[in-house]
Amino acid sequence: MQLTFTDSGEGIDMKKYGAKLFTPFIPFNTQQQGKGIGLFNIKKMIEKNGGRIEVESEPGKGTSFIILPEGIWCSVVHPGRYIMVG
Repeated sequence: MQLTFTDSGEGIDMKKYGAKLFTPFIPFNTQQQGKGIGLFNIKKMIEKNGGRIEVESEPGKGTSFIILPEGIWCSVVHPGRYIMVG
């Protein structure tokens, strides 16, 4: 099972920023005021519960975040909505 979140935004140059993507305090969205800790926190929460997160992105084509909840029990509470319990 996997959960995928995809947008059609500006995308991320993974060759340039891929290694820094989950580093705290490095914001990648230049259109909004952010502190750059959101992706860092999400990755840590997923990994703490036994899962992992992957990213697929192309500049100008958007980004997909794929959550692989290996070892995390997931329950479908409504079509398209999940509760993840560690």
